[in-house]
Amino acid sequence: MLDPNALSVLHRLPLLARLSPQQFQAIADAFHTSRLMPGTRLFTQGETASTYYVLVAGGAQLLRTDSTGVERSVKDVLPGDALAEEALFFSDPQPVSALIVRPSDVLMLSRAAFEQVISAVPTIMPALNPRLDLAQRLASQQQRGVRPDERILLFTRRHPWAFIGKFVRLLVLLVLMLALAYGLERYQVLSPLLPLLVLGGAFILPGVLGVYFLLEWANDTYVVSDQRVIHDERNLLTFSQRREQALINNIQSVNVRRSGILSEMFNFGDLIISTAGVPQPVVLDRIPNPYHAQDVVFSVLKQRGIIPGTTIPLPTIPPEPRANGSVIGEIFRVLIPRVRTVEGDRITYRRHWIVLLRNLWRPTLFYALLAILLSVWLSGRLPIPKEITSGVVIVGALIWMAINTFWWYWEYADWRDDLFIVDSLSVVDLKRHPLWLQEVRIQAGLSQVQNVTSRVDGIIDRLYNKGQVIIQTAAEQGKMVFEDISSPQQVAEEVLQRVQRYNEMRANAFRDDQRRAMDTYFQQRGSR
Repeated sequence: MLDPNALSVLHRLPLLARLSPQQFQAIADAFHTSRLMPGTRLFTQGETASTYYVLVAGGAQLLRTDSTGVERSVKDVLPGDALAEEALFFSDPQPVSALIVRPSDVLMLSRAAFEQVISAVPTIMPALNPRLDLAQRLASQQQRGVRPDERILLFTRRHPWAFIGKFVRLLVLLVLMLALAYGLERYQVLSPLLPLLVLGGAFILPGVLGVYFLLEWANDTYVVSDQRVIHDERNLLTFSQRREQALINNIQSVNVRRSGILSEMFNFGDLIISTAGVPQPVVLDRIPNPYHAQDVVFSVLKQRGIIPGTTIPLPTIPPEPRANGSVIGEIFRVLIPRVRTVEGDRITYRRHWIVLLRNLWRPTLFYALLAILLSVWLSGRLPIPKEITSGVVIVGALIWMAINTFWWYWEYADWRDDLFIVDSLSVVDLKRHPLWLQEVRIQAGLSQVQNVTSRVDGIIDRLYNKGQVIIQTAAEQGKMVFEDISSPQQVAEEVLQRVQRYNEMRANAFRDDQRRAMDTYFQQRGSR
């Protein structure tokens, strides 16, 4: 039971000003009072607070650490002031630190105790009077079907092209119906009223469908919070609603898929999220900037400790020998990139060079055939009908060369743009078709890697040291295959090395967190 002075302070708080006496008493009973000595920190800048503080007596200061690492006082906290009100609703990092500077009596309400009160007396929540910014966030999250204790990191719909593409088809339908109405009127087919009916339908039908498609697009939403990924889909015809959810802690892999030149031009694609124990992934289809959404999900995984937020220390990788400084050497290096390149702790692999030769020999052979035919024609030994002039032969040769050049570029770009990437946090299998026709990006954190297998099949592959590296992850669809890779055993060893160091770092981080938690616990017990 709080003393009258503490109750008087609570009565003056704007947050509780609208509560009825019964509601106020239920909240007040959840507070507890602590006597804190100077030097006690209530919360630290950058860390998440889970307790609401009200200063009854004494004094505190709010401190902010600047870019140079110096902590400076920004505000004095006086009796009657409240701190960390947002901690009751959200898991936000604190922008400042709070330090007790005089012996103080502090009322504390933990989020767990607050949620128990709200669960017992649900009418309290709508009667609270939080700060304006908190009230707006709560209203927004309620509208989007997200709990108050979640922090929305990304809210999006399908890319506008998902609606515009349908709208273009409606315009085509409109033009066809207008042409039909004109034809019926021009040739007086059937009833004279028929052209008017078709003309009316030409505007009504596309108009109604256009409104329906727009509402359908607006009612499909995607949310990434600090706890889960949500896809809400509402059907206007059946009035049904479907919600797909994936808990952040269960996410095994996050992949991006883009297909077609339009997805590259307008930067949209699918985000495919696989979770443990669920055969069907959650697909955020045709969302704008899918790589940004992928980065958002990975940032949450880092914050949760599912993948580390810092770079894993790796052994020094010797720099690769570079081509000589001549212009020809640099051009060759750009046109024929190495099958293994190192940038910091990131290693990028391409398929074996023998695959490039296998792809290019046919268009190269056709170049040679064209050169032979032209040489024979110029020598006058190639019998050509008189109707075929030299201009026709030259135009035909240019068309042949253009088609052959396109073929040669297609095969080269198909080899160049297939990448397998290993860094200190993840493995990536990136497959891109030329001319932006399709892009599939499969990415998994090192924590999901279960086993790594290298295979070299046949005497030819052994001769060229070419094979496969198969990476099995914990996700249902998380099998990644690095095909036609050079030195597959070395690649497998480098992947396993990173997985091992990742696990070591994660274990060390867990032990450090445990030590910090114990130090904080004993510090708080000693200050009471």
